[in-house]
Amino acid sequence: MSEIMTVSGKTLGYYNGSYEAIDIEDIATGLSNICRFAGQVEQFYSVAEHSVNVALEVYSKTSNARAAMQALFHDASEAYMNDCPAPLKNCIGNQFREIETRIQNLVMDVLHIDRYSLSPEIKEADRRWAVTEKNILQPESPKWGGDWMHVRPYPVNELACLSPSEARAEFLIAYRYYKSLIEHPSTEAKKIEALPVNQEPQGLPDPEVLHVGEVETAPAPEHSEVAELAEKVSDKPKTKKK
Repeated sequence: MSEIMTVSGKTLGYYNGSYEAIDIEDIATGLSNICRFAGQVEQFYSVAEHSVNVALEVYSKTSNARAAMQALFHDASEAYMNDCPAPLKNCIGNQFREIETRIQNLVMDVLHIDRYSLSPEIKEADRRWAVTEKNILQPESPKWGGDWMHVRPYPVNELACLSPSEARAEFLIAYRYYKSLIEHPSTEAKKIEALPVNQEPQGLPDPEVLHVGEVETAPAPEHSEVAELAEKVSDKPKTKKK
């Protein structure tokens, strides 16, 4: 059998996946339940939280909602394939990467997100967050070699380490926010500053702005949930990992 069943009851084939099998809530659920670094961390830290952080960084640098949306979903295939460590991907070979690309493109098409070669801003944010996360979550492990030796971590020594339910909610709200900016480009929204765990951002989106636009597959969050996200971003982390 070459297919996976999702929590919403859909079935996605790895070789012949259909548009109907892709659901934003399944993606949010999958990514929020998957731990980075194959779980070899001192505290749970999800792919969803990583994705939100990368998207925030990209948006703060570019003010481009489409780029932020690409960043938010840059690991979307992992919702259906898990977070396979890069060294293991290299061992498995091309077949895994071909399926990964197929699923990634399917997700991007269904959600009307531009397919990509990742922009330099997304690549940089992804790599810098990866090194930052490794330094915090794997403090006893050796530093990465090769090109990774030249990647600068962010000036952060704590991560929120959200629970799966918290990370899922934050991922969905981020999706709705960037979607609203794409669909309503004239909307006046305050710029989200880069996620500085130990610094106060200079600007946050007005909670009311997050309600602009509708999402077909996921119900809109309550106003209190949106306000809570704004508070989280301005005062991360509530759960600290040193």
